[in-house]
Amino acid sequence: MRHGRFFLFVLCAFLFTAATCTAEPLFRRGDANVDGKVDIADALFVLGYLFGGPGNTLECADAADANDDGGLNVADAVAILGYLFGGSGPLPAPGPSECGPDVTPGDELAPCRYPADLCGKPERRYLRVIYWGQNGYGSTHPDPSTWEPSLAEIAKKGAYDILVLSFLNMYFDPRNPDRLPGLNFSYHCGEPFPGYVSLLSCPEMTEGIKTCQAGGMKILLGMGGAAGIYLFESDEQARSFAHTIWKMFLEGDPGDLPRPFGDAILNGVNLDIEAGGYNHHSAFVAELKKIIDENAERSYLITAAPQCPFPDAHLGPGAGSALGDHPELFDHVYVQFYNNYCSWSAGSPNSFRSSLKTWTDWASKSASGPLIFVGLPAASKAAPAGGYVPRDELEGLVETVREFDNVGGFMLWDASFDNNN
Repeated sequence: MRHGRFFLFVLCAFLFTAATCTAEPLFRRGDANVDGKVDIADALFVLGYLFGGPGNTLECADAADANDDGGLNVADAVAILGYLFGGSGPLPAPGPSECGPDVTPGDELAPCRYPADLCGKPERRYLRVIYWGQNGYGSTHPDPSTWEPSLAEIAKKGAYDILVLSFLNMYFDPRNPDRLPGLNFSYHCGEPFPGYVSLLSCPEMTEGIKTCQAGGMKILLGMGGAAGIYLFESDEQARSFAHTIWKMFLEGDPGDLPRPFGDAILNGVNLDIEAGGYNHHSAFVAELKKIIDENAERSYLITAAPQCPFPDAHLGPGAGSALGDHPELFDHVYVQFYNNYCSWSAGSPNSFRSSLKTWTDWASKSASGPLIFVGLPAASKAAPAGGYVPRDELEGLVETVREFDNVGGFMLWDASFDNNN
């Protein structure tokens, strides 16, 4: 990202502001027994349904899928109990505080029959996306106590819905056997696999990923970043790389390939492409989606993080670009409204509003187009060229965002700045 290089910031209670949502069906995550609230009775209901309890008729499978993994099992009861008593943070959207649509559709659960009178006005909470892994604040502050929190600490706070691991910054590192990818996660992980230079083995991150996921957070692999070499030579090479990502980070059989996060399975990918033009990423996305559709036992998010000037020079939309060729394959687009002319300004909001409208209008042209997210920096130093929104201007920003139905939430850079602001 042209994070400047690093970006993010605190949106406080404004991130929970409700926005009108016209998507159907609506339900409340965790309300397995469909009584309009989430409590211990829902965990008991899930167990009863799974193991033959009398009278447990499943009215809304999506609501019972408390951890949003696309299936119904004991983990859903555990997720509800963790939310109620374990301090594991919020359940995946929508809810449980209010009804909303499924933000990760595509699983094989039966259509939801959640009673409309339990929802009232169709509203949903904005999702919060955080980038983690580059320790932007810590890069200029020598005190380790101020550095970016670990994934385990992030999980305890329960402050985010989606976390992007930053970054897989080299697609084909010639220093690694078979030119396998290179990773960079600042001080969080620095030990490569034996015989490799930049392909890292990250057991501590692996456990942190699992802890975050157990609390309902989605963990994405960030690909690209402000510094790195992530170019394809052809569509064929891009399609082949999609299989590499599937095997090394998602649920594919790795064979002889190392898995940096062991048996942890990430929830999708994020393209933060800032070099090389369109460069065959259209072929990569199409192939990855094909692999998921043909092989996946769970749902995945495919996301992108373009700059706010439309179209973005590397992601599009435009003919030959990933967003231009395949808008329907993206679930979220985290638009970077900073370090550019289209960032928010309380005194002159029209440039921001116009840019956001352009992005949301584009997304709405496809029946299954992506949700648009507003990307912001966590502190003024996180985006040297501008875009930080002071706390007293947040309400004006959110009021403007409310004008658009297909905004999914806010993207923030990065966790280290957020932790210190």
